[in-house]
Amino acid sequence: MGQRWVRIDRGDNKDAMNYSRALRDGWRVRSLDTVPDSYHPPIKVNGTFAGALVVDDVVLCERPIERDKQAEARRERRVAWQTDAVNNNVLREIPEHLVRQNVRETKVSRGGRSIHPTPQVQD
Repeated sequence: MGQRWVRIDRGDNKDAMNYSRALRDGWRVRSLDTVPDSYHPPIKVNGTFAGALVVDDVVLCERPIERDKQAEARRERRVAWQTDAVNNNVLREIPEHLVRQNVRETKVSRGGRSIHPTPQVQD
C-alpha cells in the first residue's frame, strides 16, 4: 500500500475539498491497528477520524500500489501532452487576422480638461 498524509483542516476551518479529492483518488484513512506497535502517534479517539493517525491537521491515508502506478502513468501522460503543446507552439498556427490586437491609448485629464504634452519650441 502507498501512503501519504492528507490535510483535513486548514487553520480553524475544515478542508473538505482536499479530503474529498483524496477520497476520489482512492486514498482511505489508515486505521491505527495497521500501524506497528512500536509507533505511538497522537490519535483522535472520537469524531470523524476516531482511531486514525491524525497529527495536527493531517491524517495518514493509504491506497493500493496499483492505484499509485495508475496515477503516475496519468501524470506522465499529462506532462508529455503539455510538453508536446509547448514544443508545437500552438500560437504559430493561428492566422494573424484571428489574433486579437491589444492596442490601447491613454489620456490623462484633470478637471475636465485634457492635458496634452507641450510642444518643444526650438530657437
